[in-house]
Amino acid sequence: MGRQKIEIKQIQNEEVCQVRFSKHRIGLFKKASKLSTLCEAEIGIVPSVVVSGAESHREAAMRELNMQCMELHDMVEAEKKKREALEKAMKKEKEGQATFVWDADVDSLGVEELQKMEKSLVQMDA
Repeated sequence: MGRQKIEIKQIQNEEVCQVRFSKHRIGLFKKASKLSTLCEAEIGIVPSVVVSGAESHREAAMRELNMQCMELHDMVEAEKKKREALEKAMKKEKEGQATFVWDADVDSLGVEELQKMEKSLVQMDA
């Protein structure tokens, strides 16, 4: 038995709408991030809500928090990639294999690691 089909319609109760949006926002960001990674595309999520008066300030604050959430999520993903690269290097080292400079995942390295790699390559060339 599959999922039941539900009718797509606007939620009239604002409180219910905000709760549903809050619950689905993180999943939406995760899916967008995954799609961006898989397709190497830049993706932006802009939920637009037309409000007036005091609510517009709240909505602006919410948009700012959403942007911060996306930035933090991207930073976490980048750190995970760095960790994976370091774990691979440590595993190779523990197994007794030499870890060569050209085996490193350049995309996941930070500025300091890239500078160290450059020095190593210059020393090898000399």
